[in-house]
Amino acid sequence: MSENNWTPGPWKYRDGKEKYAKGSQWHYGFLICSTDGEQIAQTSGRYDGTDEPNARLIAAAPELYEALKNMLDKYGCGTALKCPDCDQARAALAKAEGER
Repeated sequence: MSENNWTPGPWKYRDGKEKYAKGSQWHYGFLICSTDGEQIAQTSGRYDGTDEPNARLIAAAPELYEALKNMLDKYGCGTALKCPDCDQARAALAKAEGER
């Protein structure tokens, strides 16, 4: 798997009262930022209850990636063996690395 080049974690999210411009309109959504305040992403500002859970998931991405990689390195079966869980973990890491 390739080396990552994304903004190092941890990331955090700011509450949904942040206002950001999208085209000519203002929207309210969650901002996902690095610990030094650099904006990584923003949620859509939807009011259907998915905005904050999406922000939490995005903010957890660096830790989730590292945890999955470490678990696979320590406990994962070899690539020659067919293990659906390990295959799923490898596919998720590859997707995060832009390989799929």
